[in-house]
This record gives sequence, C-alpha cells and structure tokens, in this order.
Amino acid sequence: MSHTHATNLAATGTTAWPTNTGGSGASARPDILGGPEQSVIDPLRDRLSELGLDVDAATRLAEGLSVLAPARFRLTATEPPLVVLRSATTVDPAPLLDLLTDDDLTTALELAVGGLPPGYWAISAFVANIVHLEHSRRRVGQELEWLTTPAALAAPS
Repeated sequence: MSHTHATNLAATGTTAWPTNTGGSGASARPDILGGPEQSVIDPLRDRLSELGLDVDAATRLAEGLSVLAPARFRLTATEPPLVVLRSATTVDPAPLLDLLTDDDLTTALELAVGGLPPGYWAISAFVANIVHLEHSRRRVGQELEWLTTPAALAAPS
C-alpha cells in the first residue's frame, strides 16, 4: 500500500480491510478462519482409519497419538484450506516415541502424516518437530553423576 493511499484511508476513517466488528468495533480484519477448532489427531486418525490396520496396531497408534490431543487447529476459509495451529501444547511424548520402536507402526504413522493434504503441512511439521526434539535430547545424568560424589563436592573449584 502506498503512503498516499494509507494517508487517504486514514483521513477518511476507512480501513484497508473490510471490517468484521460484530457490533463491538473490536476487529478491523476479516475472519479468514473457517470451521471449528479441532484436535491435531483428528486428521491423522482419519488417515490411519483408511489404512485398514488390525485392532492391536490401531489401539497402539491411538494411545501414542493421544499426546497430541491438546494441540488444536482451525482451517482457513480459503481454497485450498490451510491449517492454522491455535495451540501447540502436548503432554509427555513418550507414548508417541514408543511407537517409533515398531517398524510397522512407524510406517503407518509416516503414511498418515505423509497422506495429509498439502495445506496441512503445519501438522506434519508439528509431529516431526516433537519427534526430532525428543530424539535429539541426550540423557546426560549418568555422565554427570561423578559431580555429586563427596570427593567432587569437597574439591576446591
């Protein structure tokens, strides 16, 4: 937007965006989000159901994916729709990481994540980020244990 156009808009009291105030005058941008908030696991569960997994595998995947349930998203009202993460919280990712020790479950999860529509890339990135962060962390407690021995504590620094 040019400086002149912005000045003219300010002088006339209009905005560059159509208002969506709902009577309160609070919002000056259109609502581009369509549909209700959903859990991140909803589209993954839909994709997994299409894979025809046996009951045991489906149960284990549902338990592992439950750590993603608190994360919420909405879709944009655009074509094609895009995922907008509204909350990216999770609980302890251990059940999700336990899935990755089984090759069949790992493959099923990869197929589910990889089979999401292109506009759902934020969900794929969210899952990949959780897995990457947890695999990148190195347990160092045992290596630092010697620092808490009486000899180490008594030594001058």
